[in-house]
Amino acid sequence: MIYADTLSVLLYADDTLVIGSTSASVQALLNAIATVGRRFGMELHYSKFQLLQVRGDFDIKTPNGERIEPSESMVYLGSTLYADGGAHNELAKKLGKAWAYFSKLARVWKHAQIS
Repeated sequence: MIYADTLSVLLYADDTLVIGSTSASVQALLNAIATVGRRFGMELHYSKFQLLQVRGDFDIKTPNGERIEPSESMVYLGSTLYADGGAHNELAKKLGKAWAYFSKLARVWKHAQIS
């Protein structure tokens, strides 16, 4: 059951990211994923779950009733997401990596006859 007045999104990559604005909508999506996955012989590994609560206090549970404990941050697709919604040093990290690559290329450009 998805609630019409809530934000509910499901994204796929190597991992699954479930986003919702209420505990009920997140729990409903999680339950639906587990139900449909079982039809295809797939099973969720709740020990690998990460719950990031941005400006909220969600109570998300596994099918056996265990509470999934929230964390302060998590890495998703190479970027760190934080529970306070901030980017922290993420931009500085990306700029640092870009500068390192640029510096390596600058040495090549300096010694090669590349316009």
